[in-house]
Amino acid sequence: MATAAPILNIQSSENELAKQTVFIKLHLGLLGNSRKVSSSQVAVDADKALIRVLKTLLDSPELQAIRTLDGDIRDFLYDMCLPFEVGIHLLPLGLVETVDERLHEFKDKRGELVESFLSAYPRLCQEAAGRLAVRPWRVDRVRISFTVRKCGLTANHLWGIVVPLIANVQPKYEGWS
Repeated sequence: MATAAPILNIQSSENELAKQTVFIKLHLGLLGNSRKVSSSQVAVDADKALIRVLKTLLDSPELQAIRTLDGDIRDFLYDMCLPFEVGIHLLPLGLVETVDERLHEFKDKRGELVESFLSAYPRLCQEAAGRLAVRPWRVDRVRISFTVRKCGLTANHLWGIVVPLIANVQPKYEGWS
């Protein structure tokens, strides 16, 4: 039985690891669906300073479907990438094409779900109008809440950005060597 060649040699030094990976940052913008409620409006026996109350604005399965897909996208990246800082993923170079293709699929699916939500938005606002004292936003303003931004950098690109920044800052701190 043949074994598959490793995608990444994790026993290498940090410098080698940086040469074998790409830094990926993914931002998924979403419409906020809750607002704070003053604790003075709630009757409780507990200390009101310890109470936090939120109201849900729209009861929307369409919006929940977008949240679920966003979670799936994050889970996919966590599974494919090496652990790093929150929001930044280290992707082995051998997986770049696979992950990029899958992220495009996610983006397309998310676009479909956003359009489904935007179609339902006027109805959802009408349903919520009696319960909430919130004026709804226009659909075009809601649309811009849903963003997908992806940024990827190799270590060489990263150093190309960081080194000039350090060079510009260093003269201010003469004690640096």
